[in-house]
Amino acid sequence: MKRNYFLLLSSLLLQHFLVKAQNVGIGTTNPQQKLHVAGDIRVDGMANPGNGMIITNEQGDLLRMNFTGNADDVLKGNGSFGPALSGGLPAGTIVGSADPNSQPLKSNGYSFFGEMPTMFTSYLPFPSQTSEPYLTAPTYEAGDTAKIAAPASRGGHSASWTGSQLFIWGGYQIGADVGIHFLNDGAMYNPSTDSWTPLPALNAPTKRVYASSVWTGTEIIVWGGLDSINLANGFAVFNNNGRKYNPATNTWTTTSLALAPAARMNAASAWTGANMVIWGGSNGSALSNGARYNPATNSWSSISTLNAPLADGNKDRVFWTGSTLIVLGYQDTVARYNPNTNVWSISARCPAGDYYNKSAAVWTGNELWVYHNQKLYKYNPSTNIWTTLNIGGITWPGSITHAVWTDSEMWLFVNEYDSEGRFAGNRYYIYRPSENSFYYSHINYEAVQSDMSVNKAGGMVIRWGGFAHLENQDGGSYRFSRRGVRIYLISGLNIPAGFAPSGHNNKLYLYRKD
Repeated sequence: MKRNYFLLLSSLLLQHFLVKAQNVGIGTTNPQQKLHVAGDIRVDGMANPGNGMIITNEQGDLLRMNFTGNADDVLKGNGSFGPALSGGLPAGTIVGSADPNSQPLKSNGYSFFGEMPTMFTSYLPFPSQTSEPYLTAPTYEAGDTAKIAAPASRGGHSASWTGSQLFIWGGYQIGADVGIHFLNDGAMYNPSTDSWTPLPALNAPTKRVYASSVWTGTEIIVWGGLDSINLANGFAVFNNNGRKYNPATNTWTTTSLALAPAARMNAASAWTGANMVIWGGSNGSALSNGARYNPATNSWSSISTLNAPLADGNKDRVFWTGSTLIVLGYQDTVARYNPNTNVWSISARCPAGDYYNKSAAVWTGNELWVYHNQKLYKYNPSTNIWTTLNIGGITWPGSITHAVWTDSEMWLFVNEYDSEGRFAGNRYYIYRPSENSFYYSHINYEAVQSDMSVNKAGGMVIRWGGFAHLENQDGGSYRFSRRGVRIYLISGLNIPAGFAPSGHNNKLYLYRKD
């Protein structure tokens, strides 16, 4: 009897041990795998000076491989390390570098191959804790299936703010065949949801670039622009037609051609409350004329040219004061136009000189401000007098592309260039009138060099699209953007949930072994 009891007890203990032995834990009483170690693992047989990595052989043994310590070595397909520069890699091998212009790689038989997309950028939840007085976030993150994707990448598009959404239409791309591709599509961007809605194609404007657009309060008018260009013979086609888009009905209607101004691109435009005024622009030559379009009657009327300024081609600017238009014309000329009387008044010339940057001008509500060479020039149209204000302490690192008046501050968007004159990134400089000084912030998002849109959009400024010419890489190339950035005018706003770059770009540039 005792013997049978001992056998039964032994059998129960063996079964209990077999069940418990399915997972073995070291440092844990609840192992989750066959071997579960709650802590570091050390194998004395793998100890060697320097760092290494663990590999396996055909028998499944774990073996140690030492790193060579050579910064140029890469892991080859056979599990060993070899030099990327001095040989050991076959033709066609792709290697990565943090340097977009790696001379060691180029001099050792590698050619620039491409750039990894921003999916490798690290992102943090937005909004987040920040010491920046102005917070930024991307306008759209690709890959979010809950949102409609942004329109295709482009530059030279029309952009207008409706009070709640950003309108984008047209523009161009430069393809791998070095051909210019014009676009005839667009979308509306809603910053409250960080999402896009495609615009309808029915009766939409034809493909065009550098067209003029204004928001009337109910419709967006798109007019003019460069339609197509043949690079082989330089033949260009310009438009003098347009369309009106109504967001409430999601429909396009055609603008009249009767008495429309001559076809052109880059015409300066403004909405007066009753008319869209078109002035200047270029059809290969500067056009010192314009017209007024009334959307209520779908009709054009001419603009007098008596005392009108000479146009500056692609650089003309107009500002609506509430009663007159201020026009910045050729070189330093300035004029005022009254659309009700169709009369021009010659104004005092801009003291900034013949070749100041007209992109650095804003209307503040009672004065026109122009920044140039550490001076702020203020023009009062009621007195026809300019005053000059010195602003010291700023050394501009590049060129001003856009200026925005935020209702209290002047913002200047600037391209940065390195010591060799190569494009390096974007900043925005903020002029605070109460302090008579600028301070700046980097735009830590996709860098663009030209043909982007910058619009004041309620409590934020939205920059979208554009391109960068990567002239510092083999042969030069163009990178067009479909992304943008929201820059909030003040802190503490109700910012839509999303993700923003952490500040670590982590861009990877690829080189191919010749």
